[in-house]
Amino acid sequence: MWGAGRARSFVATRAEAHLGSNSSAISWARCWASRWASSLSLALLGLTAGLCALADGPSALWRHGAIGAGRSRIGDGDDDRNQLIATQRKLNRELLWERDGVESAVGMSVSNGFAFVVNGKVDGAVPGDRGTQAMLGLAPAVLHPGPKKVFVLGLGTGMTAGWVSVVPGVEQVDVAELEPAVLEVARAAAQVNQRVLERPNVRVFNGDGREFLLTSEQGYDLILSEPSNPYRAGVASLFTREFYAAVEQRLNPGGIFAQWVQGYEIDAETLRVVLRTLRGAFPVIEIWHTESDDLMLVGSRQPLVYDIPSIRARLATEPFLSALPRMWLVEGAEGLFSHFLATDQLSRSIGEAFSSDINTDDSTVLEYAFARQVGLPATGTSLQFFELAAKLGQQRPTTVGELDWDRVRELQSRAWLIASNESPDLPGLPPAARGRARAVQMGCTLHSAQVLALWGIVPKPSEPLPQPASLGPARALAAAGPELGEPALPRDIVEVYVLANGYAHFADERALPLAVTLASRGFGAEARVVRARFHAAAHQPEAALAELIPALDELRHGSIPLCDTALKALRMMPRLVRGKPALAKQALAAVMAGPLSAYQSEWLRIGTAQQIASGLDDPELCVRALGADLDQPSWEGPRLEARRDCLQRAAHPALPRAEADLRRFIGNTPGRIDDGLALPAKPELQSRATP
Repeated sequence: MWGAGRARSFVATRAEAHLGSNSSAISWARCWASRWASSLSLALLGLTAGLCALADGPSALWRHGAIGAGRSRIGDGDDDRNQLIATQRKLNRELLWERDGVESAVGMSVSNGFAFVVNGKVDGAVPGDRGTQAMLGLAPAVLHPGPKKVFVLGLGTGMTAGWVSVVPGVEQVDVAELEPAVLEVARAAAQVNQRVLERPNVRVFNGDGREFLLTSEQGYDLILSEPSNPYRAGVASLFTREFYAAVEQRLNPGGIFAQWVQGYEIDAETLRVVLRTLRGAFPVIEIWHTESDDLMLVGSRQPLVYDIPSIRARLATEPFLSALPRMWLVEGAEGLFSHFLATDQLSRSIGEAFSSDINTDDSTVLEYAFARQVGLPATGTSLQFFELAAKLGQQRPTTVGELDWDRVRELQSRAWLIASNESPDLPGLPPAARGRARAVQMGCTLHSAQVLALWGIVPKPSEPLPQPASLGPARALAAAGPELGEPALPRDIVEVYVLANGYAHFADERALPLAVTLASRGFGAEARVVRARFHAAAHQPEAALAELIPALDELRHGSIPLCDTALKALRMMPRLVRGKPALAKQALAAVMAGPLSAYQSEWLRIGTAQQIASGLDDPELCVRALGADLDQPSWEGPRLEARRDCLQRAAHPALPRAEADLRRFIGNTPGRIDDGLALPAKPELQSRATP
């Protein structure tokens, strides 16, 4: 497109060619050309602005989507056109808010919990990343005998700084956050981060954390580094020899440094570079994992020796008593050390056996080493450390006092459950312990029917057991239960929860005293869900709903619940009220009262509301339950069809658009020959309908 300068030059040149040497005429022509070109430029500018206003513009897909670096999977299937639309709709629906910050484009999305996105990369999610975000602060706070001053690099959701700030004895928590817009994320997460921005002992500095440490004269008992992934531009400078030297200078005597590093999308050589670089500043490095393949490297100037009686006493107080089961699904000293992977000797052996590079300011090899692994399959780094440390006998830290290592081994697989539905079958467990570990996995992931059998318990329901075919594998497993010996009693609150749900699934009254235990420990929503499951199994829908409605209210206003509590509550609702309009209206009102804490299970909540509303005769309730689906529906065939049917029942003005969306979806698929045909009912259905 021409600018005004090029337009003026063109018109004036053509005028001189026609007017020859007549200077006054040429001056007039030049003046006219200048005015004409300015008008043309303004007209073109207006036309461009008008066209831009009509265009969709860059959507959330481009601003906040995982495009590039092997993370976008659009085009992997046979239905590329619908995949693209579905991805665009999903990101637009999930985006709660966005900001153009000083350093980054920041967004906050919600689906199964909320996540904050920086320049298209999710840098933290709740509840999915809770095991890292909360425990990167709390675990070092337990390992240190008495921290008073703490420095946290990176605010994010505020969980690290917020939870460590409520540890007894912590007087000051300084947080460095480069992007001011991220403070909005922490405000949104106030319900799960101890309201960190309101804490009087927390100070947030907007600026570079490395610069802060280099220029500060303050000493700290704990320094916690939780930056983004090292392949992001500039982040590898927080994993260099020079940065670690600055950290070491700011640590008080006896201080601990905790460094988060990804254990996923990383090869062995890159991890060796991280360990070797960190060892340049800290002679002692222990390897822990916060959840799944999130690693925590604990650095110290001197050997770390843990006083178990003292640690037990601290873990029996708040905030540890509540945090460990909610964030790590464990309790007590055995639960804490179930996240320990390897001693300092292992990291020392790796450093001595390999001549890996050192990551320095002048040669940030980690930035490119990490980048080469993005999007590649998981390597199971935590499990590799676990197995290697066991082979070398380097899986136990130096402790003073008794620790039940058999119990530690039984709890170790729970670390993988925090952010997923699966955990590895760790070798070496006795049959009974292995069954209990598997029972916890099933009980935390919507498979309560299998808990008792795996535990070695035969249910005693208040009504006859279901037939074997409907019971599935649970009956066969239950028959083998007594071979494992006398069933063990639950030893922590997570086991209380899974066993209570296991009993409740069979309407076994042994669920009820366990529900009382849950409530007495502050897990009220969990207790109500257990009682609701019991009443549902006993065919008492009114009593079950009377528990579920306040359970949802507690999940809405409380902290992060145990395991699958929110999922269980929401998934129970539609079956419970099917064919019962009065109960369905109560359930619908409870589900639609607002999102649960930290937007956990948000799309399931919306889908549950729509499912309940679709069974009611009132079309207005159906339209209300659509929510965001009214204008931006999920691009899935069943959801689009349900939306069309709902709007058709309500004679809603948006019906033509819903019909067009459904036609477009079908048109983008290979389809079936009978799509759109009104087929007659099957003969057997007709015969049943005949009086």
